[in-house]
Amino acid sequence: MQIIAKRMIAADTVKDFFIQHWETTQVVFSRGLFHYAELEGFGVMDENEKITGLGTYKLSDHVCQIISLNSEHENQGVGSSLLYVMENIAKEKNCHTIKAITTNDNLQALKFFSKAWLCHFGNR
Repeated sequence: MQIIAKRMIAADTVKDFFIQHWETTQVVFSRGLFHYAELEGFGVMDENEKITGLGTYKLSDHVCQIISLNSEHENQGVGSSLLYVMENIAKEKNCHTIKAITTNDNLQALKFFSKAWLCHFGNR
């Protein structure tokens, strides 16, 4: 598993992955409309240089907003690895808050973020 900056991955490859998981090139959040090409992020690449995971985020006002976090395979550490990288970027950029917004019917995402943050911050 190799994690690389989204800007280092061919734009068409990122666009195809985003459309595969979001069915569009844009995502609407409470903070606005985001186009995939305008977002910072990281991809997880396999040995064939295929994206197996992609995470995007937006930084503003000391807040790191996770916009998307998708993985081709569950329970293999792809999402957790992307989340870890985004947490480190947030620290480097002096973000005081990391936000991840999802709907309450997305049980997969709720379980993932609850487990990830509990494991990461639960021992404090």
